Amino acid sequence: MNIYTFKRLWSILCILLLLFFSLHLILGGLSVEIQTVVKELMNPNHDSTVRNILLNLRLPRAIIAVLCGGMLGLAGALLQSVISNPLAEPGVIGVTALSTLFAVLWITYSPFSILMSYSLPVVAAIGATLSVALLYRISKFPHIGMQKLALIGVLFSVIIQAFISLILLQQQQAMGSILLWMIGSLNGRTWSQFYMVVPFALILIPIALSFAGIVNGLRLGDEKAQTLGINLQSSKKYILLVAGLLTAGAVSTVGAIAFVGLIGPHIARHLAEEDARLFLPISFLTSSLLLLAADIIAQVAVPLLPDAWVPFTIQLPTGAVTALIGGPFFMYLITKNMKGGKVS
Repeated sequence: MNIYTFKRLWSILCILLLLFFSLHLILGGLSVEIQTVVKELMNPNHDSTVRNILLNLRLPRAIIAVLCGGMLGLAGALLQSVISNPLAEPGVIGVTALSTLFAVLWITYSPFSILMSYSLPVVAAIGATLSVALLYRISKFPHIGMQKLALIGVLFSVIIQAFISLILLQQQQAMGSILLWMIGSLNGRTWSQFYMVVPFALILIPIALSFAGIVNGLRLGDEKAQTLGINLQSSKKYILLVAGLLTAGAVSTVGAIAFVGLIGPHIARHLAEEDARLFLPISFLTSSLLLLAADIIAQVAVPLLPDAWVPFTIQLPTGAVTALIGGPFFMYLITKNMKGGKVS
């Protein structure tokens, strides 16, 4: 892909992102015309219900969707490149699972229910960060390659899910909140959650994009990468660390939303081919678009469905939408791989 094609693609994706961002502000339980959105946001002296909804609910929620979607996409792109498995996504390394366990324990046993909306993301981030630290420590053991580390992450996730299931059986009164976190949702996300995720984004996104040269080298194979002067073990472990922290930042904010880190990079790979200098930033944009679109669907779909189908009073969890999209997509990739085709 030449630079002009990349600029054209980048411009199209940015325009689409702006379009979906605008739709996110317009649509919802209260539909607002675009002229009203611009008028309300540009008039700081006008205090109205519509302005409060836009400024304090929809705007931070849309920004969080862009940041968290992009972070999950970058994490998935890095993992797919380092583990050399196109089916890899952030949940594979176990970060999502431990973050969810910490959140579930906090929801169930915390004495600070009044401060739950503020404390829960912090607790989930602690769990995710501990998971990253544990996996990074394991990665330093001799003869632990990326494939084995991915397998350890999967087993780790299975064990944690078993613990969560036991908690659900014992604490049925908290089941609604726990399931909502396990599915993943942007409902109720405000500037408080934005301020928690933005440090992760500002620090980790530039670092992740700076790995493009190393990722390109790794795709040539270990031997060629070494001839280029790439330290395989340390490079892979640092990339894994950054991917884990990106996942930690996103999951601690929106919960365990699945498949964004799988679908976004696959779309990006088809658009940008294999050059990581293009693949990584486009993975960020496509994943941001995916989460924004899923959240729009989650907000507008409930009135279109029969009441018996949707037990939620206002909106679907965003993670339910990504699962409905990602589940069939994942099965398609597995089927394609089993038939001997190259998954890309």
